[in-house]
Amino acid sequence: MKKNKIKKGESKLNAVAALGAVGIAVLGFLLFFAADALILSGGRGRMPPMMGGDFFLFRSFLSMLIMGFSLWLVYVYLKDYMELKNELTLGILFAVIAFMLFGISSIPQLHRMLGIGAAGIFDTLPLVFAALALAILAWVSAK
Repeated sequence: MKKNKIKKGESKLNAVAALGAVGIAVLGFLLFFAADALILSGGRGRMPPMMGGDFFLFRSFLSMLIMGFSLWLVYVYLKDYMELKNELTLGILFAVIAFMLFGISSIPQLHRMLGIGAAGIFDTLPLVFAALALAILAWVSAK
């Protein structure tokens, strides 16, 4: 088998892209917790009812899967954008970030931990992020 050699500049690009992807994920979590602190500061302390039994674990798995794929795609497209400086790559990067925020905002454990009930802004956030991602992809595709 032929082993691919990584050039010095390419490994630096990979490291910067990896740090950027992790930084974006951390900012997404901070955004979610900041929104809870600012919007629903009086809502803490109440535990929502069990959300869907078996579907609770399934939704948790899907949310983590979305976040994992999104984090990897943010890394890939951030690395590509830093190398190519292409508007299409930047648009796809923003769409993937919106999908990552969708994954973060749809984690049932966070809803439960923050005391978010069955209705409210946090049940709507995943839909907002999914719509934002699709709108970005549609805009990029139309160009």
